[in-house]
Amino acid sequence: MRREKVKMDMMKAKFIRSYYFQKRKYLEYEYRGRNYSVCADWNAKPLVWQHKSEQSLIDRQLYTKTKTTENAQVGLDLFFSLYE
Repeated sequence: MRREKVKMDMMKAKFIRSYYFQKRKYLEYEYRGRNYSVCADWNAKPLVWQHKSEQSLIDRQLYTKTKTTENAQVGLDLFFSLYE
């Protein structure tokens, strides 16, 4: 299965809060109406990588959601047009 690259306009994440969990510091952000957390620990992946990974995951989820909704609407329109 080939993975599609989703290209959406760049948007900045909004910082919400920081918290500690199991002796690690986490930073919580909001991006496109969804929240995600990144680990700010010294031995974790770089923050830039974590941000890009989480934001691309959110972009893919939103793209898939809109694509599915569009396909369902087209299918329903076609189905009902057969019975008119």
